[in-house]
Amino acid sequence: MKNGDNRPQGPVPALRFPEFRDAPPWQVKRLGEVVQWVRTNNFPRARLTDSGGEVQNIHYGDIHTKFPTRFRQPKEQIPFIKGANVSDFQESDFCRPGDIVIADASEDYSGIGKAIEIVETSHIPLVAGL
Repeated sequence: MKNGDNRPQGPVPALRFPEFRDAPPWQVKRLGEVVQWVRTNNFPRARLTDSGGEVQNIHYGDIHTKFPTRFRQPKEQIPFIKGANVSDFQESDFCRPGDIVIADASEDYSGIGKAIEIVETSHIPLVAGL
């Protein structure tokens, strides 16, 4: 059933882009229903190095200060984890294009929840965490 203005009933914004005018109403879902959570790591900054290694790590602090929202691994200077081997990780630990990395900690309230999208990865394994 539609309202007098031809919008579907339910939670629908007053302003809608033309391609969505006939779309069904919004559905309310919990984040866990639309994303798959994966484990992260807790390597402190002291375990990271710019001197090379096998696995690169996105540190949450770099999400706040260094990396763009649309993250391209080949274009960024990403630290390596000292002494880490690819075999130390599960396949699901590695970042892939389309992943969203969320900073769940910050030195101020405005930084909590800042996120980057992994748009492009390289041949170097990439993980994310503390």
